[in-house]
Amino acid sequence: MNAAIVSTHKTWDRHGGDWAEYHLAQGFSKIYVYVDGERPEVDVDIPGVDVIFCGAEYWRSHVPQAGYREHLSQVQAAIGTAAWGSPESLTNRQVLNTCCGLDRARAEGVAWLLHIDDDERFWCPGVAVMDHFEDMTERGIIHAHYWNHEAVVLPGGDTDDRILLKKNWEALSDEQRSLIPSLCSGKPYFVSYSNGKSAARIDRSTEPHGAHYFKSADVPPSASCEMSNPAICHMPYRSVDHFCDKHLSLGTFDNRLFGVPWFPQQVYSEARECVRRGDVAGLRKLYLDRVLVGSAELDALAKHDFLIEANLARVGMPA
Repeated sequence: MNAAIVSTHKTWDRHGGDWAEYHLAQGFSKIYVYVDGERPEVDVDIPGVDVIFCGAEYWRSHVPQAGYREHLSQVQAAIGTAAWGSPESLTNRQVLNTCCGLDRARAEGVAWLLHIDDDERFWCPGVAVMDHFEDMTERGIIHAHYWNHEAVVLPGGDTDDRILLKKNWEALSDEQRSLIPSLCSGKPYFVSYSNGKSAARIDRSTEPHGAHYFKSADVPPSASCEMSNPAICHMPYRSVDHFCDKHLSLGTFDNRLFGVPWFPQQVYSEARECVRRGDVAGLRKLYLDRVLVGSAELDALAKHDFLIEANLARVGMPA
């Protein structure tokens, strides 16, 4: 039994290398990394990691699978424009990269493929990754969906050996859910997405279904499962500069994704308005006021069992 990861990265450097080495150490046999841009002067070469640099010429000459021509058309139209960093353009690239990752995985005889980003870690405490996917296979599972827990952003910054995570909404009791407004002091409980990421047991029909799911032909309900352990550790921000850089890159996106209404997370909407005004100082204030978790709030979350401690020692944070 083997499993691989497909991922889209903004850049490829030592931070990305740390991310890849963490997952190889967990037991993943192969990682396919698609990087937005050209090959850097200083490359990071890691056995078991295929790095594909996707600059403008890559996308102009790309041949998509049937059914994904519109995704490619939108990516090509965004080249060199402010729309390149938008959520919709990023999602289009993620979908196309996952298609390519699936092709590579099939050719190499990979059984399972997980799609995550460079600010996410697959967290599988108490069991080896390959044992987990072996169990999924024996149970007849084809699609496994992992809820994401979100890293607590502390004023003192991150430490290598202690990552505190806020439990996903799906892992909370009704009583815990009712406490969130009072415990979070008006801040959003999660600052980013909460709908998890997925892995699929690969067959000829496996395709990406957006950036968070897969689809395959004739999958009965009993062949899909959802879980919060194993899970995705999502670390959306590592510093105020990273927060500002991320949202300046996302730009002033609209509230439609693939032609349908989309309601971004509250912090994303507030950050977008700062970007629209050119207010970098406002972005920094937003990070301090709405993202950072103070000691009193942290104590309250811990008291009511909202937190998980994950050991991701010596693993670098996303670039």
